[in-house]
Amino acid sequence: MNIYVVASTGGHMTQALNVIDAFEDTDIFLITLDFPNVRNIAIKKLKQIYRIKLWFKYSIKLGVPFTLMVSFFTIFRIFLKNRPDIIFSTGSEIAIPTFFVGKFLFRARTIYMESLTRVHDLSMTGKILYKFSDVFLVQWKELTEKYNKAIYRGRLI
Repeated sequence: MNIYVVASTGGHMTQALNVIDAFEDTDIFLITLDFPNVRNIAIKKLKQIYRIKLWFKYSIKLGVPFTLMVSFFTIFRIFLKNRPDIIFSTGSEIAIPTFFVGKFLFRARTIYMESLTRVHDLSMTGKILYKFSDVFLVQWKELTEKYNKAIYRGRLI
């Protein structure tokens, strides 16, 4: 079984990597954005790390939207090599094209875990992926009152 963990750098990556032990006896791949702080990352449990090139890296307003558009094609090529069975993400924006390509073109199951920091409302990525995720996990019970599809199982990390 191929599991893709998708997360941007920083807190999203930290939270995502804290749950990879749940995916025992599977091939785990990581998809992230190519920032300097993840270029030398090496984690034994990961079969491979894919770093999506960030376009216009000095301009977030231009870089992130353009990167997301271009990444659809990159992610498609990645999934052709090792078809995803499950895609798991804690966000951020790189999760959006990954979920769309994986779910609608490769029929992968999708699991999204909202960040621990989101207490009263979902992140922008969470709001978009809430509609498309097969499993949508939150870490604060209050969010299940606003979002009835959300599943609360306590603090997950």
